[in-house]
Amino acid sequence: MKNHIDSYGAKPPATGATFIVGAASTAQEAGRSPASFYRDIKAGLFVPPLRIGPRRSAWVKSEVAAINAAPIR
Repeated sequence: MKNHIDSYGAKPPATGATFIVGAASTAQEAGRSPASFYRDIKAGLFVPPLRIGPRRSAWVKSEVAAINAAPIR
């Protein structure tokens, strides 16, 4: 297996670790524009972000995947 290094030059965490992703990649993975994505959050259709800095938010990747895989009712 290749040693993966992300675009920032950091190695991914060990197995079982929590990955976090930013707004742009989370919106893209959900198939939504950033504006629609934030409307979904406000409407309670998507989990709110974690604040990881004064001007930075992120989402837990496993939660994003679970929401995107959930059936529509």
